[in-house]
Amino acid sequence: MLNVTFLGVSTLLFDDGTTKLMIDGFLSRPSRLQLLLSRLMPDARRIDAALERAKVAELEAIFVAHSHYDHVLDTATVARRTGAKVFGSRSTANVMYGESFPRNRVGIFDGKPIECGRFKVTPYATPHSRRAHFRGTIDAPLTVPARVYNYRGGGNYSFLFEHTEGNALVVTSCNYADAENMFAGARANTVFLAVGRLGRENDHFADEFWCETVQKTKAKRVIPMHWDDFTKPLAERLDPMPWFADNFRRGWSMIMDRSHKDGVEVHWPKGFETFTLSAP
Repeated sequence: MLNVTFLGVSTLLFDDGTTKLMIDGFLSRPSRLQLLLSRLMPDARRIDAALERAKVAELEAIFVAHSHYDHVLDTATVARRTGAKVFGSRSTANVMYGESFPRNRVGIFDGKPIECGRFKVTPYATPHSRRAHFRGTIDAPLTVPARVYNYRGGGNYSFLFEHTEGNALVVTSCNYADAENMFAGARANTVFLAVGRLGRENDHFADEFWCETVQKTKAKRVIPMHWDDFTKPLAERLDPMPWFADNFRRGWSMIMDRSHKDGVEVHWPKGFETFTLSAP
């Protein structure tokens, strides 16, 4: 059986009973006040509590979508706790190096699939959501604590997880950037779909985004993610992004209208909720 547990934002735990993989590993979720006034660093207490609740003692690898703080802040700490390797962009590698993480456990995406146990993970270079803050790259090791603006995106990646027990596409940011066949040839029964800021977009954007990520992959189920307010602690009950960051109600309607039309199941997850995948 292949299970995936949602741990807020785009942090996901994949577990087939033998191998455990994670995306991002962001668990500290610093407050809005901390973002404005403080330098950021991992919160060991929150990280340990979340890992314990999710029953994560060991990980084979962590795959990082991009290098904004809400994806990469805790990656080195989680990897140390669990013995994981870390895969990401060169910017992500520089965050790892800045925390003195072993270089021989850092891999930089080169477009080729990565095999871990019975998993094959294919990274796709995909666009970050529009109007993103903190663009650019991290070109030297980044030491912590660091300001939120020091965590520059460095290029975004989404992932196709293929396994004999089931496939999942993880779309880590809400954009399609006029791309045709963004995930050319990819098939997945389940799509974990970042929808943050979708409510600020128009209907044409929503149509194209849905087409590239759900219709073309023949998905039967969508699990929206990256809609939660990640300035609040991780819990079962998650609040949506505040009004100044997104129009959650409009984004919710955009997803539900298109899912009803196409007969696609949509499940808005709770924190720590687990889903079982099925083969395509």
